[in-house]
Amino acid sequence: MPCLGGDAGGATPWRSARATSRPCARRCRPEVADAIDHASVHYHGLDFVPFSLSLAVIALSVLMDKKLTWEMAGRSFGERSAKASVAVTAGKAAMIATQTWWIGLLAGVGSRWLAARGEGKRERYQVLENALRVLRPLMVAAKSAAASA
Repeated sequence: MPCLGGDAGGATPWRSARATSRPCARRCRPEVADAIDHASVHYHGLDFVPFSLSLAVIALSVLMDKKLTWEMAGRSFGERSAKASVAVTAGKAAMIATQTWWIGLLAGVGSRWLAARGEGKRERYQVLENALRVLRPLMVAAKSAAASA
């Protein structure tokens, strides 16, 4: 069992003086201490945002569209970068959880595909709801006219 802490002491026969600055240098087995020394997995909040290059490509593609006003371009950039952020977060979370890059890729692409599909369904539903809102008073008027006739 690896040690979870302790005092930093002097060098032991299997550890160098450099490695003894860690709290667990005295009690760790050599292979555990070496694994800790060579582990370079550190995550922070910036790991879950899209790369600057992808945001630059999004910005360039939005600004190349000459028919958009600055406000429309800003809105488009915001929507597209938010979608990219969600896809990147889903992909990286899946990759961290499973430790396999291809599952992260599938999760990122899949979440973006599902979001686009859901957005299309939401837009179609909104159109149908607006049509129903317009037609409902006409249906009520037609029923009342048929009942009075």
